This record gives sequence, structure tokens and C-alpha cells, in this order.
Amino acid sequence: MNLEIDKEFANVIFQALHQALSPDKTLIDQAQQQLKVLQIRNEYTLVLVNLLLDQTCDFAIRQLAGVLFKQYVEVHWSQNSEKYQEPEMDVEIKSKIRKILPIGLNDQTSKIRGAVAYAVATIASWDWPELWPELFEILIRGLNGSFQELNPTQVDMNAVHGSIETLAELIPEVTDLQMPQVAPAILPQMYKIFIDPQNYSIDLRKRAIGIFTSVVEVIADMAEYDTTAGKKYLYRFLPDYVCAMIKVMSLSPQESVNIIDYSLKREILKAFTALFKSFPKKLAPYMNDILTQVWNCLVQSSHLFVDKIINSESDKVSHLIDDEEKSSFENLAYQLFEFILTLKDKKRYKETIKKAIDELCYYSILYIQITDEQIENWIANPEQYVQDEDEEGYSYSVRISGQELIENIASDFKVETANALNKTIERLMELAQKQRANNDNNWWKIYESCLLTVSSIKMVLQDLLKANKLEFNLNGFVNEFVLSCLHESNYPFLVGRALFTASKFPKLLNAQTLETLIKASGSALQENQDPIIRVSAMKSIHCFASELTNENQQHLLVPHLPQIVDGLIQMVTQNSTNHIGTLTMETLVTVLSIDEQFVGTIEAKISPLAIALFLKNTSDPLINSIVTDIIRILINNQFTNQKIEQRLMPTLVSILSTSLTQQQDTTETSNFSSLLTSTIDLISNVIRSSTQVPLSDYAMNAFMQVINICLKTDDTAVLQSGGECLRAYVSKSVDQLVNWKDDKGVSALQYIIHVINHMLDPKTSENGCSFIGKFITTLIRNTANVLGENLDLILKAVLSKMQASNILLVQQSLIMVFAHLIHSRMDAVLTFLSGLPGPTGKPVLEFFMTEWVAKQNSFVGPYECKISILALAKLLEHSITTEDSRFQNIFVKGDRIINPVEGIKTRSKSKSDKELYTQVPLLVKIYKLLINEIHGLLEDKKDLEGDYEEEEESDDERDEDEEEGENKDDIDIDESEEASENAYNYMNKYDLFEDAFDKDDYEDDPEALQDPLMKIDLLEFLTNFVNTLSQHPCYKLFSEHHNVIEKQVLKEIGITNV
Repeated sequence: MNLEIDKEFANVIFQALHQALSPDKTLIDQAQQQLKVLQIRNEYTLVLVNLLLDQTCDFAIRQLAGVLFKQYVEVHWSQNSEKYQEPEMDVEIKSKIRKILPIGLNDQTSKIRGAVAYAVATIASWDWPELWPELFEILIRGLNGSFQELNPTQVDMNAVHGSIETLAELIPEVTDLQMPQVAPAILPQMYKIFIDPQNYSIDLRKRAIGIFTSVVEVIADMAEYDTTAGKKYLYRFLPDYVCAMIKVMSLSPQESVNIIDYSLKREILKAFTALFKSFPKKLAPYMNDILTQVWNCLVQSSHLFVDKIINSESDKVSHLIDDEEKSSFENLAYQLFEFILTLKDKKRYKETIKKAIDELCYYSILYIQITDEQIENWIANPEQYVQDEDEEGYSYSVRISGQELIENIASDFKVETANALNKTIERLMELAQKQRANNDNNWWKIYESCLLTVSSIKMVLQDLLKANKLEFNLNGFVNEFVLSCLHESNYPFLVGRALFTASKFPKLLNAQTLETLIKASGSALQENQDPIIRVSAMKSIHCFASELTNENQQHLLVPHLPQIVDGLIQMVTQNSTNHIGTLTMETLVTVLSIDEQFVGTIEAKISPLAIALFLKNTSDPLINSIVTDIIRILINNQFTNQKIEQRLMPTLVSILSTSLTQQQDTTETSNFSSLLTSTIDLISNVIRSSTQVPLSDYAMNAFMQVINICLKTDDTAVLQSGGECLRAYVSKSVDQLVNWKDDKGVSALQYIIHVINHMLDPKTSENGCSFIGKFITTLIRNTANVLGENLDLILKAVLSKMQASNILLVQQSLIMVFAHLIHSRMDAVLTFLSGLPGPTGKPVLEFFMTEWVAKQNSFVGPYECKISILALAKLLEHSITTEDSRFQNIFVKGDRIINPVEGIKTRSKSKSDKELYTQVPLLVKIYKLLINEIHGLLEDKKDLEGDYEEEEESDDERDEDEEEGENKDDIDIDESEEASENAYNYMNKYDLFEDAFDKDDYEDDPEALQDPLMKIDLLEFLTNFVNTLSQHPCYKLFSEHHNVIEKQVLKEIGITNV
């Protein structure tokens, strides 16, 4: 192949590639370095392509050449690449590569075709069609079986494979501007391949449907702003595709092995799902046929899944399935569940789902049975059992997916699902009993999946029971069926599930049964029990404790606490660093919260254990937080607080003291840093939780150690933790700090100021200042009257740090210092900012306000965002009412200037042009920020009140829904109740801080919890503020800058002069 390249240079690259394949690491390193040097020659990529396409060359060399070429293209081909680095490839070299690269799409080796297809698609995402207009014609010829002839007499299937692989990579990147050329050319070709099983393999036909689905999804994205996109590019192809897909779905993989398999059915389901999501009305004429085939697929695949996957070790299974077939069955199940949920979320088809709930529950419960593979893995490794069965974990399986399907359906159809379970469980119990009678040892799996299903929709069942709308005999289910399962000692997974299920419904158990189960759970924790039973018993104790505490009946657990705690201590001692240990510690936290007096009797056991767990797990943030919770319980307990402090604080002080010595001699490692930060964080928690004021000598000894650490370290994590720890001291006992002095006469307050100055020093990394704003605000709030000139020095240092900062979180933290001051002493802070020069020589007020308004929309944290927007409103009101000239001549960035011809852009096509913005007066920008905040609050309110329809619902579907109406009597009990509940939630969100945000997030921030500004209903306040402003004579200055969204928001709150 003549590519006009230097043969000697090509040979050097070939030898380097050959050397890179050597098993000798030294030779590999040398080759890699040589290849990096060779990259500087323009011909480098041409040589790689030559080797990639050379079918006489060794496969390993070709493959490596393909990998290196792909890597180089991603980095150097286009400036629009996310990975782009200089230099950009030579234009002439690019042109040559575009001409020769498609040749490799018909290579006989599938991996080479795949590498070429990826490279072609990647380049095309930047160059097609502008610089590579002939590409699609090449690919169409390839789909027809030859890159040379338009209608070849003999089809080259390699060319078909290569072309279709390229399109599979490229189509998702197609833009709205390219779709008019793509859809008419590609969709007929994909249809031709799909309907021809005689000439095209299942794999090719599967890819064809996958490309069709990608086209549908791109057109669906286009339809969000061009409602005619479907009509223009898709609708005329749908009848043929839908009919063909229905026909193929009707075939059985067992009877038509060469025509269809379950992976192809999955792709067809995926296509139907995409169509139902975005173009449901177009499928209405085919609805019955589609649902018939989907239903048949669900039924057939569920039985096969049970036989081949769930009971894979059964004697009935004729052959073991390989990983590919297993994956095929699992992926089909996932897609079936997604299809059903898509239908459920469409108003048009809700009634269809409602009528089928009985059967959906039946087959879903079959799917969620424990598989033989899971049993084998969990018995061998109970740790994996805990991880996989964690209700809040990250594991995923068909079992979890089926469970989520039932939960999802139950959330929309409460009454129907509960009633369906009544019939379904009876039906499944009969099936299980027949299996048991036939000596089928898998019978218990059905029982276990029934228990799992009922416990997973516990809240739905309890709500219906409370409303007296539950036909399902929940009481009988728990007291008869669940309790009977506890006697099946040969089936630990069933016994464990029964115990856990019973613990979720303690209110339905009589006192004697409840007593028995709690006692049994405590006994099951002991070391002689099956590991699966022990884990399940622990989960049930956690649940009993939570449920009974919610009902104020935790006293029922007290007699059993000694046995329970002993069992938990034993388990956590054996499993302190894994998932079982984490679960044990979480359970211990719940149990220790039940009875303070009992905890006082076991302090000598718990405190040393907690301290040991802390020291062992300082580098694990999850375990560390749980251990901290245990220690916090002990500190808040009147019977243990002094003892735990006496045990704990000397240990923590010793760690910090030792660290100061080590820092002089050794380089800090990440583990050492983790130990320091964990220690300081724990001191913070002790101080926050302490009931002693003034603080003890132990606490003040720790204070000086934290001060010394902060003054001597440059570790950003340690500085962050140290700042928060010192803030805790200031917040807890400020008078003690003001009056306390060391033997040199230096006060605690002076030491704190030294630390702040160190953190704000330009030489100190800004990463350590993420929370310094809170620290400074707390200090000023509590000691402003005694700070004197230090206050001005601190504020100057804040501004200096802010000018040098590039991290948003740090910038926000520093800005919030002044935002708080505006609420408490606005005149003084404006005078201060106006009297200092900024980086441009103008008063620093201009720099500060420009930074503030530019960052406001990116602020994080509900408390910070609220305080900041209220401060801006206060500034705007001040400036208008006093006509403050200091704000009049400040102009800032306004709205982005949008190019009206821009359509949607993929990542690959995103422009590198610099974004342009209007310039607006500062006061106008503040006003825009207030409207933006109102907009966000209105959206939240609508969301809470349930005013949103499904986002994906199309216009034609909405029209039809209006005609159809809905039978409100059929809708679950929560329709009326949820509306009032959501309204209540909304009122709480903006009226009362306790319900506005999760208090757990602010338990270490008493200033936020107690701030009266958090009582303000922000939506009401801002709405009234803007309404009042709209009546002011100066309002024209603001209204002439409105954009479309702002006008809509203003109209929504009753302002018409926009």
C-alpha cells in the first residue's frame, strides 16, 4: 500500500511496536519512550494506519497500532475534542487518513474492523459532513456489501459488519442539522438488514435495530424544540419497522434458533421503549399486538429464567448455560421491566398497567427469587450477602430490578397492588407447596420472594391499613405465614427473611409474639448460629429498634438489651472493617439510643470498643462517621458523658501531640493525614455534643493541640478540620476563650486569630479554606465587640485571599463573610469596602460585587444560598431607597447572547467560540438574580404540589389525555392526601427551618439552626419584594433588561408591566 511515507521511519515504528509487545518490562518502557519521541513526525499516524490496515502484518502489531492511533486521534485530531492537546494534526495528513481508513472496515479480523470503525466514527464526529462529505456514501456502499460497487453481485459481509459498527458509534453523535441527511439514508438500510434473516446474522440484525433506536432517540431530542421532527424524519418509516418487530417478537428462540435469540428480543424491546417514551400516539394502532408479544415474552422468559438462572443447579436443567446466555436473559429482564415502567408513566397506558397488576406481580415475584449462584456466593461469603441485599446499596441484579418494578407500580397503584398481592401470594404459595410435595428443594425460594415483596412495600400497606382500604390480610400474613417460615431451620435464607419481615410490622404482632421474636433475634446473634441467620437477626434488631422507637415503645427492647449488645459487640469485634461490621455498628448506634440508664451500666465495654474502632478505621470515612455517632451517644448520655470524655480526650490529645513531633522528622503520608483529620473531627464532635460549659480541662488541652497543629501544618484536609474544630469551640464557649490565657499570657482568642491569618495567608493553599467563611462569621458574630482592629485586618485578608482564589467553594466561603455582615452591619461593611482599593485601583466594592453576582447562581448549600440572596435583596433595597451612588457606575456580566441559528450540539460538535454576554448595571444583575431565585422556588413548589405532568409526555398525548379524562375514583387513596401533604411540605420548606432542610446536615452548625433568617418564607418574601419594586418609579431601568424566561416568571407572580 503506497502511502508516500519514509520506509526507514516506518520500520523504526514497526520495531518499536514489536519491542513494546515484549514480556520484558525494561524493553517495554524503552519502546514507549521511543514511540513518544516518534510522535513529533507528521507521518507517525500514517504509519500507524498503514500497519493497522496491512493484513500481512502480525495481528498483535496491527492491534497495538490501532490502539495508539485511536489514542493519538482523541488527543490531537480536533480542537473540539474534550481531550485535545497541542499540536493539532497536519491538515494534509488528516486528508490522507480519511481517504484510506475506511478500507479497514472490511477487514477479515473482527477486532481490526472494530478498531477501524471506532476510529472512523470518532473522526467523523468532528469532520463529517463538512470535511468528509463522501463518508456516508462509503458506509451505504459497505452496507450493500462492497466499498467499490453500488450494487455488487457478491456481498462482502465484512464490509457490512464494518459499516454497521461505524454507524452504531456515529449515530448517537448526529446533530439536528445532520439528521435530515441521515434518517432517509440509514433507516431503509437498517430495515432491509433487520427483515432478512437469510442473509444477515442475528448479531447484524440486532445492531440494525440498535441503530434504529439511536435514530429515534436523537429525533426525540430534536422534538423538544422542533415538534415536527418526528413527522419529517421518522413517522413514514414506523409502520414497516413496528410490524417487522412485532413479527420477530412473535417467534420463539427455541423454534427459530437462526432467526432470533433473546438478545435480539431485548433490542426490539429497547426500540419499543424508546418509541413509547417519545412517540406513544404513533404506536396506538399497534398497541394490542405489541402488548401481546411483550406479554408472551414476559411469561416465557420468566419460566426460562427460573429454570436456567434461578434453579440452575436443579436436576431439571438439561445443560449449563454460559455467561453470554446468562447475560442475555438478565438484560432481557431489565428491558422488560423498563418497558413496563415506561408504559406506567404514560397516562394513555396507565389503565392497561392497572388491569395487569395481578399478573405483573406474579411474574415479578418469580423473577426476584434467589438464584443458585447467589446462594453459593452468599454462603461462601456472608459479607457479599450483606452488600447485595442492602436496601440502600449499589449492587444491582434482576432480583433488585424486579423488586423496584413492584415498588414503582405500588407507588402509583396502591390499592390495586395490595389487592393483587393478596391473590398472587395465595397462588404462589400453592405453587411452592406443590413443589415441596414433589420433593423440589427450591420451593422455599418462592416463599422468600413473597416475604421480600411484602416488606418492600411496607409503607404502602400500612397507609392502606390506616385508611381501612386494605383487602390484603396483612395481619394474617405476618402472624401466620411469616411466623411459620421461622420454623424452617433447614433454609437459613427463608428464616432470615421471615425474621426481618416480621421486624418491619411490630404493630401487627401481639405482645407475646413480639417478645418471642425480639428474644429470638438476640439469640440468633450468637456465634453458634448460621452466618446468614446472624446477619438477618442483626437487621431485624435494627428494624425492631427503629420501628418501636417511632411508636414510643422502645421499652419493650430493654429486657433484651444485655443479650443483644453482647451479640453485637462480639460481631463487631470479628468484623470491624467490612460490610458486616458496618451494619453491626449501625445497629449498635440504634440500640444504644434506646435506654440511657442501661448504656451507663455497660460504659466500660462500649467506650473502649468505640475508641478502638476509631483508631482502627481513621482512613474509612463511613465507619468513622458511625463510630463518631456511637461516641456522640455516649457524650450526650448523662450516665456516661464524663467517663467517655475522660477515656477519649487524653487519647486524642496524645495523637495530636505525637503528630507534632513526627512532623518535624517525617513527611506526612495520606494515612497520617487521615489520622489527624479524624482525630480533630472527633474533638469537634465532642465539643459540639458536650453538655459541660465551661469546657473541661481535657477539652482545653485538646484546644491548644489543635491550635498548634493548624499553625504548623500545610495539609489542606487538616486545616479544614482544624478550622471547623476551632469554630466549634467559639460557638460552644466563647466567653471562656476570651478570658482563657496560657502561661505566656496569650489568650485563646489571639491564638484563633493567628490560625485565621495563617489560613488566609497567600502562601497557604486555598484548598484549606473551604469552610473558613463559617469560621470567621462565627468568630465575628460572637466576639465582634472585643476584636478591635483585628476585625478590619481579617476582612482585608479575606479580600486578598478572594482575589487569588480559583476554587468556587472557597470563593463562596469568603463571600459569605460579607453577606452575613450585610445583614448585621451593612453601613459599616459598605464603608469598609468603599474605602479600600481593589485590583484595578477602583474601590474594592466593585471587584467584590462583580465576583459575588457572578458566582451567586453557582453557590451550594441551602443555608448559604438563602442568606446570600437575602443579603443581595437588602443591598438592592438600600441602593434604591438611599440612591447610593457607590453602586451606580458598576457594570457586570448580564445574559448570554445566544446565536439563533445554533441547534442542539453533541459533545463532539460543541463550538469552541467564546461565549458573549450583555453588560448590565449591577443593580439590574441583582434584580435578575432575585427573579432567577423566584423561578427556582416556583419550580420546587410545583414539584412538591405534583403540578408537573410527565416531562416526556408529547403534545399529541396531552391532547388525547384531555379528551379521555380519568376516573378519579380508581386512583389510590393518596391522591387527596398527597396533595395536602405536599402543600404542607412546601409550607414547612420555606416557613420553618426544621423542615426546610435535613437537620442532620446542620447538627454541627448551631448558627444555621438558630438563625432567624431561616424562618423567612423566601418565595413569599422575594415575590413581595419584586412586586413592590415593580411599582417604583425607577422600575423601567430594570424592566428594559428582561429576557423571555424572566417575563414568564414575573407574569406568574402577578407582575404584568414587564
